[in-house]
Amino acid sequence: MWKRAFGVIGPAALLALWILPGPVTAKMDREVIKKSVPLTSEKRLDVHLTFGAGQLDLQRGRGDDVIRAALEFPEDGDPPEFSYRKRGRAGLLKIKSENIEHWEHDEDNVRIDIDDDAWGGWWNDNERNDWSIDLTDEIPISLNIETGASGNHIDLTGLMISDLDIEAGACELEVTVDEAADHRTRIISIDGGAAKMRFEGLGNLDFDRMEFNGGAGLFTLDFSGELSHRAMVEINLGVGQMTILVPRDVGVMLDCSSCSLASVSVSGPFEEEDDVYVNEEYGKTRGELLFEISASLATVNVETVR
Repeated sequence: MWKRAFGVIGPAALLALWILPGPVTAKMDREVIKKSVPLTSEKRLDVHLTFGAGQLDLQRGRGDDVIRAALEFPEDGDPPEFSYRKRGRAGLLKIKSENIEHWEHDEDNVRIDIDDDAWGGWWNDNERNDWSIDLTDEIPISLNIETGASGNHIDLTGLMISDLDIEAGACELEVTVDEAADHRTRIISIDGGAAKMRFEGLGNLDFDRMEFNGGAGLFTLDFSGELSHRAMVEINLGVGQMTILVPRDVGVMLDCSSCSLASVSVSGPFEEEDDVYVNEEYGKTRGELLFEISASLATVNVETVR
């Protein structure tokens, strides 16, 4: 994903490393491409989104389209690459912004600003894209998102997510799932750099396994929702800060034995032995969360919520 120029500095400073495009320029004219693809015989959908600087909004679509999208970009820039084809009963969708290579390789413009409440907006109109994407809720979706320095809101409510793979650089990312899904998610894979990331309602995806790799960022994982079985969660952190929210009515086991250098705080009805925490509901509920957490200089806070 991104190359980041990190020295040996304290974790508080690393939490706010941001890759910037350079000096701000005058506002430029914009163009918008609108795309829609009708749903025909597809039984599943593979989606690959590669997004550079700007704002990405993704949500459930209405109607009989595989996708409806409005893709805004600078007038003097190249339009996003859009392709859709069918292979058997699968639809293959790819959208790529023209400036993603710039964001993957720019290591020079780094600033530290831990008091910046915006967590975004550092791009300029030479780089900015604004995408609004609606996906079908009629067939299972394998969703792969690679995003650079951007603000992203991904609303998976009502979508049938079979697999979720997100690679994020220096960005702000919010993923929400407000209702229980009708489809079971197999694997959630998240790779976050110097980012602010929040996931709400992960239990509503009813996932089998989750893998999270975090760098110098602020991360919140909320596992609220309707989890119907045992789910495995593997978390690997370097420096940074993570908050894990677990529901009170789900059995939870936390293996923190690989967090010897990290600061770990666990609140709620847990018992601890040899850095393994078990709550009162563990072994008694159909839905269970089993965590394996590895952290070096990170701060990990586990909270119990209703």
